[in-house]
Amino acid sequence: MKKTLLLIATIALSATATIAQKGKEFEGKVVYELSFPGLEIDANNAAMLPKESTVYMKKGKSRTEMSMGMGMSNITITDSKTKTATVLYDMMGNKMAIKMTEEDMKANEPKTEPTVTLMNDTKEIAGYKCKKAEIKLNDAENTVTTVYYAPELGNRDMNWQKSTMKGIDGFPMEFETRQQGMTMKFVVKSVSKEEVADSKFSIPSDYKETSKEDLQKMFGGQ
Repeated sequence: MKKTLLLIATIALSATATIAQKGKEFEGKVVYELSFPGLEIDANNAAMLPKESTVYMKKGKSRTEMSMGMGMSNITITDSKTKTATVLYDMMGNKMAIKMTEEDMKANEPKTEPTVTLMNDTKEIAGYKCKKAEIKLNDAENTVTTVYYAPELGNRDMNWQKSTMKGIDGFPMEFETRQQGMTMKFVVKSVSKEEVADSKFSIPSDYKETSKEDLQKMFGGQ
């Protein structure tokens, strides 16, 4: 189950690492409701899965928080100006920080440009009128995913990344992401335009910087 929770944290990182915006400025908090379509596990393990993810945004920076079972939590802080990200893992009180450079982030990008098709359908999510788009990832399975986005909240793409949502002019309000056979669905449940403290984007002093390789060793190379 620990490995499953770590995979969930990894999926969340890839899904939300580009959440900070360019274009329209938005400062505030967005809360996503999470679900795991097709995941077959028993009720006890299902109860340990994260139920929501909270994203704070301000001036090209974002902070994504997710609490999981077994005393684990994951925080991802991104900065579009420095083109960096920091992932904070709290594993039962063992707090670690992994810093990612622009090169590290690019290593996780899609190998080919996704194909985005804008649709005419609309849907209201958390009080915002959202447009629909279909994204073909051009991977081995030719995966197609549906995204509903809110133009009013701006564009989520960071200019140094080949985002899977490049070409969508709006904030993603509902979408799915899939890695290593696991699908995670994100649906916005609330949007709050509010002042966000600069401290939200600082690394707490009780987190020890470590490497991705050392973290993998803790989970048997996963």
